Amino acid sequence: MENKLKISSDNIGNKEIMANNLKRLLDSQRLNPHQFSDIMGFKYTTVMNWMKANSYPRIDKIELIAKYFGVDKSDLVEAYNPIKVEQSSNQKMLDDVFSKLENKRQIRVLNFAKSEWDQQTTEKITAIDKHTKIYSEEDFERMAKKAVAFGGGELSNKDIEFLKLYLKNNTDRIKED
Repeated sequence: MENKLKISSDNIGNKEIMANNLKRLLDSQRLNPHQFSDIMGFKYTTVMNWMKANSYPRIDKIELIAKYFGVDKSDLVEAYNPIKVEQSSNQKMLDDVFSKLENKRQIRVLNFAKSEWDQQTTEKITAIDKHTKIYSEEDFERMAKKAVAFGGGELSNKDIEFLKLYLKNNTDRIKED
C-alpha cells in the first residue's frame, strides 16, 4: 500500500510538468485548449484535465502532441530548460544539414568548425594575455625594495626575499604606479 502512495505522489509532479509544458507550447502557437482539442481530435475535457494536472496523457498521445509541436517527447514530460532547448534546436539543425551533405562537404564543414574553434580559443588566450603582465626577477626585486619595514626602517635581506616570493605568488593583485 505504501509503495502505491509513493508512485501516486511522484506522478503529481510529472502531471504538473506536463501541464506547464503543454500550456507553454499552446501559448507559443497562440492556441487555446479548445482549438487544440479540435485540431488533435482529443476530447476537450481530456485536454483540460492534462492542463490542470488532473491526469497524464498516455504515451501514444504524448507522441502525437510532440509531433504536432515539432518537439521531442522529453520536451513535454521533463521540466522546461530554455537553454537546453536553444542548444538542442541548434544542434538538431546542424545535425540535419550535416547528414545531408556529401562526405567531402562534411569534411569541409568539420575543418571549418575546427578552424573556428581554434580561432575562438586563440582569441580568449590573447584577451587573457593582454590583461596579464609578465614580471621579471628584476621587477620583483624592485617592488620588494620599494617596501619599507614597520616604522620606516629598511627591510632585511630575509624580508626582501620573503616579499619577492609573496609578490611572485600574488601577481594578480599587484598594482603599479
